[in-house]
Amino acid sequence: CMGAAWRSLKDRDLPKVAAMISAVKAEGLETCVTLGMLEDGQAEALKDAGLDYYGEPSAIVCVKMGTEGLARLVGRRLPEMGLLANLVEFPAVPKGAARFRMQVMANHTDDNIRDAVAILKAAKDEAEDELMERDQPILQRAVA
Repeated sequence: CMGAAWRSLKDRDLPKVAAMISAVKAEGLETCVTLGMLEDGQAEALKDAGLDYYGEPSAIVCVKMGTEGLARLVGRRLPEMGLLANLVEFPAVPKGAARFRMQVMANHTDDNIRDAVAILKAAKDEAEDELMERDQPILQRAVA
């Protein structure tokens, strides 16, 4: 979930927000935004950009990561890749689930956001590969 610290979305900012939604959606992730009050036509424009959910006003970005194990592996990689994010696990989220909480600041640029999305994607891909490698010997033993 992406958020911005403003009372309402300005028409001048709509193309930038729509581009961020499209970039996240292109990585195969669900999109959620929290942008304050919307004017006529803005919700439709966000939906056309690929928005899945609209939330309450907040500058917190919530990225659902799936299982706790996957999220922990992703979380280990993020600092080395140049991204800081807080891992949230049970009891703040349901058992077996995890997410990262990040803060969007006024001075973040489009490039900063695209870089963060790319880092999250790369870290998740590496973590999924590691999980597959860990499970592979178990599967081979079961077949043998």
